[in-house]
Amino acid sequence: MADARTYQEQSAHDSLVRMMANHFLTLGYLGILADLKGYNEPGLIWWTGRQQDAYRPDLICTKNDSVGTQIILEAETCESIGTEHTRRQWTLFSARAKQIGGEFHVVVPKLCLRNNQFITGAALVAEVEAAWGITVHRKWWPSE
Repeated sequence: MADARTYQEQSAHDSLVRMMANHFLTLGYLGILADLKGYNEPGLIWWTGRQQDAYRPDLICTKNDSVGTQIILEAETCESIGTEHTRRQWTLFSARAKQIGGEFHVVVPKLCLRNNQFITGAALVAEVEAAWGITVHRKWWPSE
């Protein structure tokens, strides 16, 4: 089970998911499922034999490319990047994307505060991606 987010963290998280759902829609991607009010939600994903440890991605859609590449996307707040819960989700979603010939994407805030200094969300993702030995095919962040 995920750590409880504050109202502000949940609002920021949902805003990132909504931003990506809208972006993928403008790109013509198909079958957009999002763990947001107003959308059909993505199905659960789990390791074989470990259905009790299932996780629901924040967004799933299909690229409008020649093979219909599936994208599994997770949104993280500055507070959730690097947590154990996030590690379990990203490891599973990255492995699932590889298994189906898809892509694992992550969307994060543009800037985060760490040790009283600003660091980009993308840099934080790159740090944990390397530490956890997973593949994030694309990192996204708000342009503003």
